[in-house]
Amino acid sequence: MTEKKDDFIRSGFADAKESNRTRELLADAAWNLRRLKKDKRPKISDILIHTRMSQYYGNYFSRTGAACALGVLCLKSDAMTPDSYSRTPDWDDFHNYFNCTHEELGRTVNCPVRGCWHSNCIISMIPHMNDVHRRTNTEIGYWLQQYNL
Repeated sequence: MTEKKDDFIRSGFADAKESNRTRELLADAAWNLRRLKKDKRPKISDILIHTRMSQYYGNYFSRTGAACALGVLCLKSDAMTPDSYSRTPDWDDFHNYFNCTHEELGRTVNCPVRGCWHSNCIISMIPHMNDVHRRTNTEIGYWLQQYNL
């Protein structure tokens, strides 16, 4: 789901005391800046495809420096650090860092592995493919490209 500029303007971005033209110009500038920032953020698939970290299964990180697919993304977005093995990631940092929305990662998809009938949201499918099917970060990254993530 994407916001429309008109909705953004109507949301009261600019002060109500300012003229309509000023409000529209301020909202337009803010909208363009917001869009530009989003376009500059990396895609989840690109991070996974180009990571140099060793693959890990069953937890976010190993004590030897390896990481699962979700661990790699958490490290890149500063949602977690390698020393926080059991802490839950800060998902707001995660969504703000990458070029995606809550709705995109919450989309329900079927597992792409033949014979597996697992269905869940994309963000939950990443650890499923990593831990259950032992897919590499690169394979998961290529799978995410079809969803433009």
